[in-house]
Amino acid sequence: MTHSLTQFDEEGVSVLNQAAPTPSILTELGYYLYLVYTLLGAAFGLFVSNLGTGFLLLLLLLCVFQLRSRCLAVIGLTAFPLSCATTHIFIQLFLHDEPIIAEAVRSFILWSITVVVIQSLALRKNFLQRFYLVAFFIGLGFLPFIRIFEQAGGYQRLGLDRAVGYANPNSMAEWYGFCAVCFAVLAFTTSRNFIRLFSWLGAAVCLYMVTLAVSRGTLFAAVLATFIAGRHLLKHGFLPVLMLACLTGIVVELGLFGEAVRSYGARGTEETGRLEVWPLIIGSFLDSPLVGAGASNVGAILNTGRFVTPHNCFLFLAQASGVIPLVLFAAYWIRAAWCALETHENTTPDKPFLIPLFVYTFLFAQTGDTDFMMPVATVALATSLAASLGQTDRAVLQAPRGRSLELQGAG
Repeated sequence: MTHSLTQFDEEGVSVLNQAAPTPSILTELGYYLYLVYTLLGAAFGLFVSNLGTGFLLLLLLLCVFQLRSRCLAVIGLTAFPLSCATTHIFIQLFLHDEPIIAEAVRSFILWSITVVVIQSLALRKNFLQRFYLVAFFIGLGFLPFIRIFEQAGGYQRLGLDRAVGYANPNSMAEWYGFCAVCFAVLAFTTSRNFIRLFSWLGAAVCLYMVTLAVSRGTLFAAVLATFIAGRHLLKHGFLPVLMLACLTGIVVELGLFGEAVRSYGARGTEETGRLEVWPLIIGSFLDSPLVGAGASNVGAILNTGRFVTPHNCFLFLAQASGVIPLVLFAAYWIRAAWCALETHENTTPDKPFLIPLFVYTFLFAQTGDTDFMMPVATVALATSLAASLGQTDRAVLQAPRGRSLELQGAG
């Protein structure tokens, strides 16, 4: 009887494992290759028109094939962003006569595909840890292409060559800021001093790049997220505090942030026009709340005659497509926040990253129209959503067959 029951359990676990797989490591490596190509391919003269889009579609097909019935779970996790993208695209194509090749349409199509691919990969154990290491090395690959931009306010900002993805100084800063927050969380939570030391060094390097980009919103977001990550710092003992204090003292004494401080001081008095344009954007939305004004009409002209876009993802969607995509987009963020807050420590090893990364992503997304589409933002939210699967579900998904039997028996 016991043998029969054990055999039944093994068969049940085997069926469950077959019904709930995850994408393969080759698919994950393919996504990293896609990132490297789309961000750095043109800079090395390797760009081929539509090759990146075709490769992304191939990754989507691989995820669907490898997940099989698990696709329904992924679609459930991505229901809000996919619905937001679908309604936005429909409104732009059929109500505002935007061409399908328009940036406001094409970018949402690519974003919706990326959301599904990343959410599928987020089911893999420790995907976040591997992703931010890859993002860091991609950031190192950015370094030969850094350019200095002179600003009208009399200060300098670092950005990237136009051939590189996310060349804008703000976008570059958001990429490095994501890495800085992840390294800071690792430094706060690891029990190995060697890893902690190199994590702080990595965080310091990435934060230094953020300061050189003179991106005020991103710097604030990264610092706040780091403070949140360290809210339980004293529980880990005195040594982490001492190491952080020593590294901070070394950085200050070397004067590495001196030029950045002067640039921030100059930019602090610069008026970007964002606060002035937001009432105009809201007025445009209220004039056509159901379908918006169309992506081609996003933005407003200030009294000075300067045209300014919203520089805010919620206002961008509201003015472009109206209330339906806006509500769905807000629900996407609310659900991700809820998952980050409700996830328990023993549910996923990603727990220490969830709240700091959500806060960082939410804040920097409020400084750009479509910055929420960046891979670092999508990964941050996908990790929170994946955590909502629950401890038993994720354990069965990720454990070997023998270990799965133990978990099922414990349940």
